[in-house]
Amino acid sequence: MDLRTAGGYLGCSYWTLRDLVLNGHIPAVRIPSPRARDGRVMRRILIDSRDLERLIERWKEVDTSQLHP
Repeated sequence: MDLRTAGGYLGCSYWTLRDLVLNGHIPAVRIPSPRARDGRVMRRILIDSRDLERLIERWKEVDTSQLHP
Protein backbone atom coordinates (compact mmCIF):
# COMPACT_ATOMS: atom_id res chain seq x y z
CA MET A 1 0.00 0.00 0.00
CA ASP A 2 1.14 3.57 -0.48
CA LEU A 3 2.27 5.79 2.40
CA ARG A 4 -1.04 7.63 2.72
CA THR A 5 -3.02 4.41 2.96
CA ALA A 6 -0.51 2.88 5.38
CA GLY A 7 -0.57 6.05 7.49
CA GLY A 8 -4.34 5.86 7.65
CA TYR A 9 -4.11 2.22 8.68
CA LEU A 10 -1.76 3.10 11.55
CA GLY A 11 -3.63 6.28 12.42
CA CYS A 12 -0.70 8.57 11.68
CA SER A 13 0.15 11.10 8.99
CA TYR A 14 1.89 10.48 5.69
CA TRP A 15 4.89 12.42 7.03
CA THR A 16 5.15 10.36 10.23
CA LEU A 17 5.03 7.13 8.27
CA ARG A 18 7.60 8.47 5.80
CA ASP A 19 9.93 9.27 8.72
CA LEU A 20 9.43 5.77 10.14
CA VAL A 21 10.47 4.32 6.77
CA LEU A 22 13.46 6.65 6.39
CA ASN A 23 14.60 5.81 9.95
CA GLY A 24 14.43 2.07 9.27
CA HIS A 25 11.44 1.19 11.47
CA ILE A 26 9.39 -0.04 8.51
CA PRO A 27 10.90 -1.63 5.39
CA ALA A 28 9.99 0.01 2.10
CA VAL A 29 8.99 -1.80 -1.06
CA ARG A 30 10.69 -0.17 -4.01
CA ILE A 31 9.55 -0.91 -7.56
CA PRO A 32 12.22 -0.95 -10.28
CA SER A 33 11.70 1.76 -12.86
CA PRO A 34 10.67 0.09 -16.14
CA ARG A 35 12.42 2.80 -18.18
CA ALA A 36 15.70 2.91 -16.29
CA ARG A 37 18.28 0.50 -17.59
CA ASP A 38 20.68 1.17 -14.72
CA GLY A 39 18.55 -0.43 -11.97
CA ARG A 40 17.06 2.76 -10.56
CA VAL A 41 13.80 2.45 -8.68
CA MET A 42 10.65 4.53 -8.89
CA ARG A 43 10.33 7.33 -6.34
CA ARG A 44 7.07 5.94 -4.98
CA ILE A 45 7.42 4.12 -1.67
CA LEU A 46 5.12 1.21 -0.90
CA ILE A 47 4.60 -0.64 2.38
CA ASP A 48 3.78 -4.32 2.84
CA SER A 49 0.74 -4.69 5.11
CA ARG A 50 2.41 -7.66 6.83
CA ASP A 51 5.24 -5.35 7.92
CA LEU A 52 2.67 -2.99 9.46
CA GLU A 53 1.15 -5.91 11.37
CA ARG A 54 4.59 -6.91 12.70
CA LEU A 55 5.27 -3.30 13.71
CA ILE A 56 2.00 -3.12 15.61
CA GLU A 57 2.81 -6.36 17.45
CA ARG A 58 6.30 -5.08 18.39
CA TRP A 59 5.00 -1.75 19.63
CA LYS A 60 2.06 -3.04 21.65
CA GLU A 61 2.14 -1.99 25.28
CA VAL A 62 1.50 -4.75 27.75
CA ASP A 63 -0.01 -4.01 31.15
CA THR A 64 2.23 -6.19 33.32
CA SER A 65 0.20 -5.43 36.48
CA GLN A 66 -2.49 -7.75 35.13
CA LEU A 67 -0.07 -10.64 34.54
CA HIS A 68 0.70 -11.43 38.20
CA PRO A 69 -2.15 -11.40 40.75
